[in-house]
Amino acid sequence: MHYSYTLLAFAITALALPTPNSKADDGSWAPGKYEGDGTPYDDGKWHPGKYPGDKTKRDDGSWYPGKYEGKGTPYDNGKWYPGKYPGGKSKTVKRDDGSWYPGKYEGKGTPYDDGKWYEGKYPTKKPAKRDDGSWSPGKYEGKDTPYDDGKWHPGKYEGDDTPYDDGQYHNNKRDDGSWQPGKYEGDDTPYDDGKWQPGKYEGDDTPYDDGQYHNNKRDDGSWQPGKYEGNGTPYDDGKWTANKYPSGEKKE
Repeated sequence: MHYSYTLLAFAITALALPTPNSKADDGSWAPGKYEGDGTPYDDGKWHPGKYPGDKTKRDDGSWYPGKYEGKGTPYDNGKWYPGKYPGGKSKTVKRDDGSWYPGKYEGKGTPYDDGKWYEGKYPTKKPAKRDDGSWSPGKYEGKDTPYDDGKWHPGKYEGDDTPYDDGQYHNNKRDDGSWQPGKYEGDDTPYDDGKWQPGKYEGDDTPYDDGQYHNNKRDDGSWQPGKYEGNGTPYDDGKWTANKYPSGEKKE
């Protein structure tokens, strides 16, 4: 009996010990060792469900409608469908056959004029009555138009903003007709008041001498060559110079 218990304890201990792998890792590589299912790395092989939205059938490289364009892709497949273009008419479920009809390209709802008149088409202050082509005063000329209606009105040709006098008095103080210095002549008028002031007829800006001395050195009255005649004066000093005379002849 004691022998039986000894064998049973030995068997339990042997079963509890770890068993070695059937084959030790010799360092060689095998498919799935480091990549693929059960690892964080891609083994480069395709399998159903690998890519979201992928088809269960492996892509054999052939093309079919909708593979790369159309619904569910960011590309246009060139086909029309209702609502494809913003502003498209909801009832235009039929593809455009290229034929024309009124309002297709012009008129209401388009940026182009269809050539038809309707009330309010042209801005105007006149009542919404269609123009029958007849003429009426002020229709094409006069006030609110760039054309003259041929009628006169105060200020049209004279007065403010024109070079002509309108004959009206425009002053804060009424003119009693009396004269006062400067009313019609003198400063601020184009007329001479008859009064003399230094420089009026002689001196600077006139061709006449004002009798005043204008030099840093005072003139003692003595004469020197060139003082009154010759170069720099309007008078001839009597001396000959080459080219003095237009004949061009030189003095021997």
